[in-house]
Amino acid sequence: MKTYLRILVAVCLVIVTSCTENNTTEYYKSGNIKLIKYTNENNKIDSIISFFDDSEEKMKNKKIYSNEYIDYKEFYLNGKIKQKGKLTFDNLKFDYWDIFDLKGIRIQSSEYLNINGLEHINKDYRLDAKGDTLVSKGNFYKLMVTKDSLNINESTRFYFYIQEPLFSYDSKLILYIQKNKELILNDFSKIHEIELDTIPSLKYDGLNHDELPFDSALNRMILFDIGYNTKGNKNVKGYISEYKFTDELDSTKYEERRLYFSKDVYVNSGK
Repeated sequence: MKTYLRILVAVCLVIVTSCTENNTTEYYKSGNIKLIKYTNENNKIDSIISFFDDSEEKMKNKKIYSNEYIDYKEFYLNGKIKQKGKLTFDNLKFDYWDIFDLKGIRIQSSEYLNINGLEHINKDYRLDAKGDTLVSKGNFYKLMVTKDSLNINESTRFYFYIQEPLFSYDSKLILYIQKNKELILNDFSKIHEIELDTIPSLKYDGLNHDELPFDSALNRMILFDIGYNTKGNKNVKGYISEYKFTDELDSTKYEERRLYFSKDVYVNSGK
């Protein structure tokens, strides 16, 4: 009977070892599990689950690895989700990240870009309990295009409105856009190595805009027309510079906030 038990225990140990040989577990000094790292049959990380220093093993965060990015979720001690989004393999946030309160209600959504190896919050929305965007909170723009499919030698109009500026509703704006069809890289990292055109806000473009209501925020509106003489997929990239002078007597001293944009347009052959 004892021999049978020893054999049974040995078999169980073999089973447990074979199931966990690709996994790594770390512990707090208290003895509670700190994290478990799961690897696949190719010995690549499949997922990492971290826990609070708690005997109930409450999940702190979870990383699920894919071929292109890491899906990340973080939790409060009460089990409600705290934030979620995508990470690069260098642990940089990108795309949209959502933040939740202790009740699990989404209160913030931010768009992240990676520029020159750094995280950049491009648009930041603050939300109410119903998920609606809060006025006078966050920092973001609205982009409208009259058409994103046009013919050769036909133009489309880009209209930008900075609904929520960072500094002030009286902030000054300039839009920078690629010139002479020079390409801006997807991550905007070398945007200052090419020649850019500048477009001022409607308040400073030297034109009358009687078509707009007299109380329109012209300093936060920018528009331009663009057209092409070749067919195919086109991409319009650039950024909006919101700035304010920190010294009224010195124009070289100012603070700046950049809002990057990218918009695809398709050009048909047309006439």
